[in-house]
Amino acid sequence: MCLYLRRGIIKQGKRIVAILLTTVMAISLLSSPAAYAATLEEIFTKPTTGNGSDYDRATINDLKYKYYLEQDELAGATNYTGNDIVLTPSQAQAKDLAEGSTKDKPVYVETPLTDENGRTNVLKWTEEYSGFTWRVRIPVSGFYSIKVEHLSVANDLGVAPTREFAINGEVPFAEAVNLEFKKWFKDADVPKVDVVGDESAPDQVEVREWATSELRDNEGYYMESFRFYFEAGWNEISFNYTGAEMYMGNIILFAPEVIDNYETVSATYPQLDKSGANIVASFEAEYNEKHKELDDSVQGWLSLKSSNMLRPTVSKNTTVAPFKSGYNIINQVGGDTNWSGNRESLTWTFEVPEDGLYKIALRVCNNLNIGMPVHRRIYIDGEVPFSELIAYRFRYDYNYYTETLSNENDEPFLFYFTAGTHTIKLETSMGQLGDAALMFYTQTEELNHIIREINKIIGDNPDAKFNYRLEQRIPELMPTLESLVASFEELIEIFKVVCETDSSSLINELKVAIDTLTE
Repeated sequence: MCLYLRRGIIKQGKRIVAILLTTVMAISLLSSPAAYAATLEEIFTKPTTGNGSDYDRATINDLKYKYYLEQDELAGATNYTGNDIVLTPSQAQAKDLAEGSTKDKPVYVETPLTDENGRTNVLKWTEEYSGFTWRVRIPVSGFYSIKVEHLSVANDLGVAPTREFAINGEVPFAEAVNLEFKKWFKDADVPKVDVVGDESAPDQVEVREWATSELRDNEGYYMESFRFYFEAGWNEISFNYTGAEMYMGNIILFAPEVIDNYETVSATYPQLDKSGANIVASFEAEYNEKHKELDDSVQGWLSLKSSNMLRPTVSKNTTVAPFKSGYNIINQVGGDTNWSGNRESLTWTFEVPEDGLYKIALRVCNNLNIGMPVHRRIYIDGEVPFSELIAYRFRYDYNYYTETLSNENDEPFLFYFTAGTHTIKLETSMGQLGDAALMFYTQTEELNHIIREINKIIGDNPDAKFNYRLEQRIPELMPTLESLVASFEELIEIFKVVCETDSSSLINELKVAIDTLTE
């Protein structure tokens, strides 16, 4: 491997910078590139807040949740198994000092409590408040999960609130810097139809409902909710304002959830006939509640979405229904309309005709990134029913196909439903690709450093005939690039297993990167 070859030094140097940046973008195809870029920007450039929660953001690797759990001081720590610990809004103390406060006698502004949307005594958190702190008595040392009751404040941009989380004044890991609390939306009406018969997506309206959200990473890299370590005794937890107003209800510390597998869960089902009576409830995924109001025979509808960008769209793929040649017909939801990362979700409400065991089949298409599978976390009535649905895999296929939710041996799962109304939610997840993506991002800081060093030397308008001797001037350059090539080769083998192919868009990008770095 050589970084300068006669007159090609500048071209090669620039090409290395380009291929590193291209590869970062290629890896980002696994989730939402914009979301991850924002996270990195927060970690590396966010100014100090002066509220006591600042910490060293210099090394992202040491702060990632994955490495937080692997710290030596947490070795042997176990999950809390007791009852929920509930903290109320009235227990919160604002961090902002009141007028007349002194260093010796600090006086804090009054906690803003109000009634909102059917709840009393909730925290109204506007941008004038930098943060709030709660004192909590921890019964035993160990890992605790946390969930928060929240309600958004309506705004035209549909921007979701974000908050930073700290324990005893310190943010425990990088992903806790900017936790997102989802807003909810739905279609305002059925699709619009113009004079020639073409359909277009309806407007989106915000649904303001109280929700309870577990603290998890924004991008879906991890398949579990965060587990925070607490020492027994009195502790402080804080939420700090990072964006958008919101209302907060109770904060609940609870025992980290362990989701049983299908075999265990299905053993608890009522002993019913599994021979398969001809009872079918089916509906179009792009239908909304307005379709139900217009046609009572509609058995299911899209009732909730986590972003106003998740609009129903038109597909010209002839394997999707409904399809009408020569016309734009709304016939799908999801795809590349923001349903690729950020744990964005779609929720459908459907009606079950009678008690029984049912299979669930979805008409799906995953053709955005060649050869790459995608994963969805699947909830039934607000809960993941068994572990196989924590990150369910959907294979790559250019055309629509029917996916019956099944195990790895293609044996369909059975779901027990009572007669009446139920919900199914699909949420984006990195699934099996999460660890591979994290493996790459552990080198992001080094890559950014190398790129900056190269640019410092060759500048914006380098001399193509000049030998800049990058190897000598950047001693760490060659070892870093050699390590990078080895990591790319390892990633390729991982992706071959996960993608079940030797060729995918991401595998090909990595091969190009290796070829460029080793030529």
